[in-house]
Amino acid sequence: MGIRGLTTFIAQNHDQSFVPYRLHNCSLVIDGNSIAAQIYVREFGKGKSRHCAFGGDYDEYARSVKRFFILLSCCEVKPIVIFDGGKEPRKASTSLARLKGNILRTGNVRPDSFSDCPLPLLMLEVFKWVAVRSGATIGVCDFEADEELAALARGLSCPLLSFDSDFYIHAVPTYIPFPMLATELTEEGLTLDENGRGETVLRYLECSAFSVNKFLNRSDIGDWRKKSRGTKHILQVEVLPLVAALLGNDYVKPKTFRHFLSKIATPKSKCRNHRQRAIVGLLEWLRLEESLESAIKKILSHTKKGRRDHLEKIIQQTVSVYVGCPSELLHQLNLSIPLSPEVKSVDTKGDVAESTFTLMPTVKEEYDEIERSQMENMGTSDKINYCEKMEVESLIQNSANILDNGDLSSTEEDDDYSDSEGEQGSDCAINDQDVSWNERKSQIPIWFLERFRKFHLPPSFMDILMHRFYICPPQVEDQSRPHSHAISFPILSAIVRLLTPSIETPLVCWTRVDRHAAALNLDPLPKNSSWPAPEALLVTPLCSRIQILLQSLNLIDDHEEKNTLRKLYLESLPSDWRLLALSLAYWRRNSSLHKEDESFLIAACFCIVVLRVIDVRAGPPGRKSRKVRKDKNKLQMMQAVEMPEAKLLEGNEDFDGQLKQENDNYVNGSFPGGVAGKAQGELENRQKSIKEILQLVSAADCLRVSASDGKLNQLRQVDNDSGRGAFLRGRYPGHKRARQFNLATVHCFSEFQSLILHVGYLNSLLGEPFVSNVPHASFSGTIAYNAHCEINGKSSSDQLKKSLWEILLGTSAPSLENLMDEFLKCVLSLAWGVNTQLCVQSCDKKKTKRKRKNKRKDIEENNRNVTETSDKESEETLIDPENKYSLLNLIEIKR
Repeated sequence: MGIRGLTTFIAQNHDQSFVPYRLHNCSLVIDGNSIAAQIYVREFGKGKSRHCAFGGDYDEYARSVKRFFILLSCCEVKPIVIFDGGKEPRKASTSLARLKGNILRTGNVRPDSFSDCPLPLLMLEVFKWVAVRSGATIGVCDFEADEELAALARGLSCPLLSFDSDFYIHAVPTYIPFPMLATELTEEGLTLDENGRGETVLRYLECSAFSVNKFLNRSDIGDWRKKSRGTKHILQVEVLPLVAALLGNDYVKPKTFRHFLSKIATPKSKCRNHRQRAIVGLLEWLRLEESLESAIKKILSHTKKGRRDHLEKIIQQTVSVYVGCPSELLHQLNLSIPLSPEVKSVDTKGDVAESTFTLMPTVKEEYDEIERSQMENMGTSDKINYCEKMEVESLIQNSANILDNGDLSSTEEDDDYSDSEGEQGSDCAINDQDVSWNERKSQIPIWFLERFRKFHLPPSFMDILMHRFYICPPQVEDQSRPHSHAISFPILSAIVRLLTPSIETPLVCWTRVDRHAAALNLDPLPKNSSWPAPEALLVTPLCSRIQILLQSLNLIDDHEEKNTLRKLYLESLPSDWRLLALSLAYWRRNSSLHKEDESFLIAACFCIVVLRVIDVRAGPPGRKSRKVRKDKNKLQMMQAVEMPEAKLLEGNEDFDGQLKQENDNYVNGSFPGGVAGKAQGELENRQKSIKEILQLVSAADCLRVSASDGKLNQLRQVDNDSGRGAFLRGRYPGHKRARQFNLATVHCFSEFQSLILHVGYLNSLLGEPFVSNVPHASFSGTIAYNAHCEINGKSSSDQLKKSLWEILLGTSAPSLENLMDEFLKCVLSLAWGVNTQLCVQSCDKKKTKRKRKNKRKDIEENNRNVTETSDKESEETLIDPENKYSLLNLIEIKR
């Protein structure tokens, strides 16, 4: 939700609305969806990074999110992260409008442009994954979370962190907009007692918090009006929800009350646009109103009689959103409710006496408390002017003179009325369906709510269950091709069949068609009697759930030998690599861009090994080569330590340390690794499984490859001296031949991201028969794109794969090359169900056939051979010793 223009208006008047605040030793309610996006925009937003054009660097984003939670833990702040659930019907039009805007935005993204950065597909999954493992309290609402966030902040009496203009209207104790939060920790020395004994360090984050009292008591709103000079009126807190209703939010269109807003006097200022002037005029008009009811009556009195009931429902419903009910997640998350200060003490017998305590004040009580504080802050003359009824009525009458003379309804045009009638279906569609919507919410299966509220099912499942529609998030892709989510539609059909087995209605999928948003009907898979009911999925045997997932991915054949071979290769992988390997196999089989080329798959496998092995063992990227060599010498003298599987897969998960621990893990030996002196025979043993090969990976190879001046660090960058900065079209000196930005390559990797997301959805619905993916250790757009550009067009036969790995790594690293080679063969075997060597031979044969298609070169070679043979024959028969007239062949006759 959001009120258009309100954030800009308050930011322009920062001194009249905000107060300094120190965030320390408290609970903090966090709007998960908003903060996840704001962290990404702060790090990779417009004008800051060009990496977003490649699909998202999730490893860099995960490090930013991890640092955010580490900063909170250093300040002793307990984060409570709340996420949105399904979409409400009244917000459907807003969601579709945002989809259309995002499709247009993604079509204009290029590395050499500074357009708005689209949010990557797996961004929210990465934020959730890091938040859960950071120790934060996680909660999810059934639908929109704005009301629950405000209620939770009021119930716990703690600050709320978000970036939504609606929270300026909600009665929360302390609202901190995310841009107002400092990114650096502040330390201050304190003494523990009066004698100066004992010292401690106070760590906190400086920020600016929105003050409702300061905003209501601001005195610069009415200075532009001569009639209001000499009188001071306080804006009532109970009329603030009318700002959202009249200006418009995600539930009410801005043009619904445009006729009323057009009649309010506004200041004449060139520094403010029309929207800002309307906000100033509206706040001044509301300041002169004594109550919410009187303001609503006056608004309705200036509208046509036929529409008053409809507009009154809109206003009442909008007001009810901001004056909400108590929190529902307070008890679900087992959060302690703060008590009032008045609690009776313990009696002399040691037993706890009856204590009468009150919970946190309700919204109405909080409004009354704010009003009382306003009265206390007012002077004597102001109280008299504020309390005398006759004077208030006269001031209200004067405020009515702000509007144009005559009946406002008579000045409304007929075409505007017809537009408002068209709005009635969208603005108040929920009003006509309140009863049916509440009935449908009460019919949600209990098993679904239990798993959904425990964060085991994604929010989109609520949309499928309640609305029978699904919005495909847009990605950076080639818009001349079919949308990138088309490859995942068979998986989505299986999800729909498992989730709603008794419903045959097609699923309405909103996605991109050409360059516009359109709705596509997706039929669920045919009924399968062997598939269990949705409420019995968790009690279904593990082997049956694995079989359902493999059937949905079409990785089960009629030939038992292929299935046995797939099982063997799947068991050779670590548990956290298996689901990702199945996604790669499905991608290799079904993507039309692969064809006979394995360069996309090679680049993806290289990216996975970099994120899951090299970055874990060698630490964060970008370290200097001298430090790498120094640490390598230390590691070579250390005793070999075998690498645990979980540590390799999930990486360093120690959130309690400081930020520098990420850089020091490899020094302290917290990761295991082999010794550089491993026998070469052990590395080249093809019979070993991927698990065993992982334990044999040399830490020295990882350190050498991850040097800051190495090839891997170049692959992480967009513009560098090797010509990859050709996306800038030679704008900077020193660039070599320009390399054009290839949208087809980005499109293919967008398909892979879609598969990671939807295969993970299917796995979560089945109760995770496979260990879930680590999203930020599965894909990095810049590395995958640059790796594909490095090897595109080069031969990928079996004898040259090792050289391709060496090209990507920039140096010889036998243990890493062996791991990548075996992982690639494992994925190919899962895809086709046959021996990998046969696949390579078939690909080589097809490639040789393709080389013969160049007829022009063949014709030129044939002509060259013919001329050479004719010249030789002519030289042989040029002079005949037995024929004296053959000498005439040496004479050139000019004609």
